[in-house]
Amino acid sequence: SLYEGPVTFAYPSSWRIAPRNSQSMPQLKNLVANSGNTAYVEVYQFSGYNSPEQALRAIQQYVSSMGASLQYKTAGQAGGYSVFTGQTVYNGGGINWMAAFKQTGNGVAGIAAGANQNTGTKYQTTIVKILNSLR
Repeated sequence: SLYEGPVTFAYPSSWRIAPRNSQSMPQLKNLVANSGNTAYVEVYQFSGYNSPEQALRAIQQYVSSMGASLQYKTAGQAGGYSVFTGQTVYNGGGINWMAAFKQTGNGVAGIAAGANQNTGTKYQTTIVKILNSLR
């Protein structure tokens, strides 16, 4: 399926756009997840932000305010996007993810795609394909 919004990307047709949850940060526009909610893509739009790093720091602060821990590192550039890899740890569980953000006319937009660490590498190929489809 094709997602078209602040950014455009392809995702598995079996995945669905999930309803927004009241605990989501305001810049999270959509969540696309598999049926078990063990793998996902988060779509973000940060109005008024000046850099992808500023957006990542905002996500990090938000996650921290919810009692979780988020670590990330820069993984380079691809197709006009800054790419990051990271891990979010909460309640003894964790999510391994990759993210790609770019500057837009009015801020920063991009996605974070990841999977519950209990799935191991099962969704790694899918996540890379999603990131590679990003326009």
